[in-house]
Amino acid sequence: MTFKDLAKRIATCYNSLPALIDALRDGFNEVEAGGGGGSSDIEYSTEEKKIGTWIDGKPLYQKTLSFTTGNSDAYLNYVTDIENPDMMCVDLSSSFYIAGTSIINAIPYFGTLGGGDSNSFSILCNNIDNKLRIDYRIGSSAYSKAATVTVRYTKSTDTPNS
Repeated sequence: MTFKDLAKRIATCYNSLPALIDALRDGFNEVEAGGGGGSSDIEYSTEEKKIGTWIDGKPLYQKTLSFTTGNSDAYLNYVTDIENPDMMCVDLSSSFYIAGTSIINAIPYFGTLGGGDSNSFSILCNNIDNKLRIDYRIGSSAYSKAATVTVRYTKSTDTPNS
């Protein structure tokens, strides 16, 4: 890749930011994503969507969650309405928080909590009482901010396809 090609890609991303920020401010239920070599029919939704099959043959689901972060650098959590999770992961390509009126930080943002990095945001999924729970720890710049996290998961109640 030449410097000129890289500059074009950066300009394209930069020019897309105002529309993304407007969409985030307005809130959204579904966002279709594409480009960058990925599929153009990926659908992000606050509703549970079956998106494929996991390697064990079970249906693979995806759901995008929106919540407001807490205001402590202690370990915090967000309990979802997703029941019987089995395999769980955060889709890092579509998880972020808004740190200001126009600053979007990807999740996870690995800084050093206690080391002066107030933008830190680490995250993981757990199965607590048969509910998918998002556990996270944040720096002070992420206190009481709008977070959007996309999770992918299988369910313990599903059976693998033969």
